[in-house]
Amino acid sequence: MATALRAYLFTDLLGYGDILRTYGDAAAAKLIGSYRRIVTAHLEKARGATIQELVGDAAYATFRSPAEAVRTGVAIIQAIDAHNARRPAIPMQTGIAIHAGEAVRQGRDYVGSSVALASRLSHAGLPGQLLITDTVHGLLGSADLPPMIDLGVWGPHGIGQTVHVYEVVVPGRRPSPRATEPQRRLLTVLFTDIAKSTDRAIEAGDRRWGEVVVRHHAAVREQLRRHHGVEVDTAGDGFFATFDSPSSALECAVGIRGDLHGIGVEVREGLHVGECELIAGKVGGIAVVVGARSREAAVPGEILATQTVRDLTVGGLFEFRARGTRVLKGIPGRWRLYAVEARPP
Repeated sequence: MATALRAYLFTDLLGYGDILRTYGDAAAAKLIGSYRRIVTAHLEKARGATIQELVGDAAYATFRSPAEAVRTGVAIIQAIDAHNARRPAIPMQTGIAIHAGEAVRQGRDYVGSSVALASRLSHAGLPGQLLITDTVHGLLGSADLPPMIDLGVWGPHGIGQTVHVYEVVVPGRRPSPRATEPQRRLLTVLFTDIAKSTDRAIEAGDRRWGEVVVRHHAAVREQLRRHHGVEVDTAGDGFFATFDSPSSALECAVGIRGDLHGIGVEVREGLHVGECELIAGKVGGIAVVVGARSREAAVPGEILATQTVRDLTVGGLFEFRARGTRVLKGIPGRWRLYAVEARPP
């Protein structure tokens, strides 16, 4: 089955149903005709772009260059703003989102989770907002593009995962305001750090320790990629990531420990499952604190999970060895923790 790495741009005419009901068929048809002409003109002249779908009030195109996809998205929004300045009676509003990743080729089309993510994200923003994922952001390099604002981690409806999102600030526009109402998502949180990192850094010296940290980061991120984890934050030698499945988080934690042990690095890891708050793109709440405190309770080379994680994955691929109850700093009550081991085959 053939796959290809592409950037996927989705754009949608927002509020079309309301326009139809308010202004009638003729006005709505005229507006959608103008919208399609603007979108088609910019997609057709973009380098390395292929229009995959242009149906009704939505368009979808693939790009060989993520930077070209961003430039095209900016151009489409600027053209729509110019249209609205000339014809303010019925404003045209669009949402655009871009993601990049591998997808399965079926003829001239592409299918897969990367395409679905871009599609869902195009409905998650505000009118006139150009959103890109952290994957796209990381691929842009030194491209000459407008400034971008880190909106943090979002949980777009219908994709079953969280994603780190940036807004591209289109020239002539102000950054879009973000809602302050928190979203709540049931997530598994994973915290990791290098055991006795200060002592090891002093012993190794700056240069050698820097090399260790680079290898550590690469190993952790590879495991996150394999197990569909979302990197929320990293500081020094520690990572904070979220998962939609506790089993995936456990597999990732075990993989991280094994890979790093192979290069002589011992880590401490902690996991918990609970409702988290996604506020202005940041992940917070008691569940996050419990996960962090569980890591702090671990000894070098140990993965500690709460009883919630154990209860949700009982009978799976892991063994849980009781480590007693602990008082976790700043958290009411006592928490039962378990050391995680992969079940022998």
